[in-house]
Amino acid sequence: MADGFRWSRVASLKVSSAQAASLRASLVLRGAGATPGDPSKVTLRFAGNDGRVFEQSGASFAASGNDIGWSPTVSGEDLLVELSLPAGLYPENFSLSIPQLSHLDISPTASPRDMMTIAIGESDSCQNDIVCRANPTTGFTSAAKAVARMVFTTSQGSFLCTGTLLNNTNSPKRNLFWTAAHCISTQTVANTLQTYWFYDAASCNGSTVSSQATTLTGGAFLRHANTTRDTALLELKTAPPSGAFYAAWNSAAIGSTGTSIVGIHHPSGDVKKYSLGTVNALSSSIDGKSPLYRVVWSDGVTEGGSSGSGLFTVASGGAYQLRGGLYGGYSFCSAQTDPDYYSRFSDVYSTISTYFGQ
Repeated sequence: MADGFRWSRVASLKVSSAQAASLRASLVLRGAGATPGDPSKVTLRFAGNDGRVFEQSGASFAASGNDIGWSPTVSGEDLLVELSLPAGLYPENFSLSIPQLSHLDISPTASPRDMMTIAIGESDSCQNDIVCRANPTTGFTSAAKAVARMVFTTSQGSFLCTGTLLNNTNSPKRNLFWTAAHCISTQTVANTLQTYWFYDAASCNGSTVSSQATTLTGGAFLRHANTTRDTALLELKTAPPSGAFYAAWNSAAIGSTGTSIVGIHHPSGDVKKYSLGTVNALSSSIDGKSPLYRVVWSDGVTEGGSSGSGLFTVASGGAYQLRGGLYGGYSFCSAQTDPDYYSRFSDVYSTISTYFGQ
């Protein structure tokens, strides 16, 4: 036999949930038996009913404490899990458990374009597609490329939020990702994170998603969470896709009411939108969260799924600088000027500055 061939053993299993549009599962892979195997030597493959395949190293599922790995989200009622074992390793050298299975009613399949076929149009009619912005500046288009749609799973189910990739001076650059603590505040939930990038309409008010859209699995490390201020900083375990932008930020507090602001977000899991408005209170509170910026919109609003999204101001040179993240509020299309509330990046910067290389 030719020396170039390398044989491996394969073990597989299937888990199912009737009438699911898509599934994802938490998995724990450990060495077992008289000669425990090394999970990092195993390759796992995941497929749904459409036949598309995701591949991850077994190291992602070698649980330590709360660091439990989650599979990618696959389409349909069935999740096929295949373990490829290199020569010298056998199924009896491992144990595999599935502590949780998440049944989803929408289909975030391997192709973001397929998922967006379902999600496009879910947000309110007054929302603005990011690609509808007239004469967008470089600062605006760059900031938009830092914003990603989030899917994550808790004991209550799977949920949507929005997060922003942030610039830092580390070498190599760290994949720091800002969102809200009410979205993710534990390492267990951070492990489940799946992000969707360049999730934009292909054309202004169009019904298809950009061909650049892509998804990222692997979860994140929780670096900071403050539930009173509703701030969270994650570090993605997998590098963001090529073309993603590391957004600027400003560690100073916004100094005056009337300051113009921009929100960039994924309302109701829809394609990326933008909202324009002003700050009308610098230190406000809601639901026991404080201090928060209070804002009112003149164009667009926020919705569920927008939570965690960045509040941006524009620097004199045109750069969009993150100043906080969405907690929530009262705005909707027929009540556009009802206020929304954002965390204040400046309040927690001193506790997270080392992650930015400062």
